[in-house]
Amino acid sequence: MRSFFSHGLHPLVRTARVAALGLCLACSSQSPEQKLLSQAQTASSWIATLRMTGEQWNANSVPTSFVETTVKAAREELEKEEADTAKSEAPPEMRAPFRQIVTEAGAAGKRLRQAAEANDRPGAAREVAQLAALQSRLEELQKQHGEGSP
Repeated sequence: MRSFFSHGLHPLVRTARVAALGLCLACSSQSPEQKLLSQAQTASSWIATLRMTGEQWNANSVPTSFVETTVKAAREELEKEEADTAKSEAPPEMRAPFRQIVTEAGAAGKRLRQAAEANDRPGAAREVAQLAALQSRLEELQKQHGEGSP
């Protein structure tokens, strides 16, 4: 029998979902800026998950179906992060770059899935590089607004 948290997902995806839930619960008594930084940490975890998934697929360590499942879960969570950012009361100069990064990460995830489905390893490698760059931009944004990288 599956537990509430398993839903037949790979452990990496389950871990990312549990981390996102924990971060959401931690946001309940924070300022708008702190909440946005917590969301940035959640998004960073999903971007790292997408990146690692692409790297593993390129190394023939995981099947294409794993990429599809992971990208679907990540895109759903990143869409929630984007929607929450749009509603955030944090200053626009803080919200806008974060929202841009989240949007680009969702698009990179989609392209990663497409590359895996087409067995396009160079295309997947490009998306892994894009995700790495987005992860760096997000870490820089977090540092700029007072929270260091994990």
